Amino acid sequence: MIREVRQWFPQRRFRVVGDGFYAPLAGNEWEGIALISRMQRNTEIYDLPMPKRKKQRGRPRKKGRRLPHPERMARHVHQWKKIKVRERGRIKERLVYTRPVLWYRVRKSPALRVIRRDPTGQEKNDFFFTTDETMSPAEVIGHFADHWAIEDTFKQTKQLLGGQEPQTFKGKGPNGRRD
Repeated sequence: MIREVRQWFPQRRFRVVGDGFYAPLAGNEWEGIALISRMQRNTEIYDLPMPKRKKQRGRPRKKGRRLPHPERMARHVHQWKKIKVRERGRIKERLVYTRPVLWYRVRKSPALRVIRRDPTGQEKNDFFFTTDETMSPAEVIGHFADHWAIEDTFKQTKQLLGGQEPQTFKGKGPNGRRD
């Protein structure tokens, strides 16, 4: 579908937002398309490779040193930056940490990893990435948050048209039956 839409509008740039299930799409090198998705908490990520020195023998390194998993890295970050982000129509203050990394199993070129933290500590940390390293952290977080409105609309439309059963509830559901 992404390739098809890209063919319809070859001059436009697109940002494709998907949940973590779609993260492997980052391995595709599509021109004019940036992917924004969640990164798993235990993802194997690497630093960018150091440039080859003049008198070094052998091929240049493809990846740098292995970095801690995003969850562990978030515990040790001290350079949080406070920003304002629009999430689902509301402006919120968040702490963010960004870093270009290699997610070598999925993508051979750099991706921008964004860690989002709630300054009050009430929400868990979120880990995002984008294939467009020029995006700001506020854009990455805002685009990802906005995609849930579309997901919810699709789900409700399918239920209304009878193409999907309503979500089941523990105890009595909306239809009055016990599940």
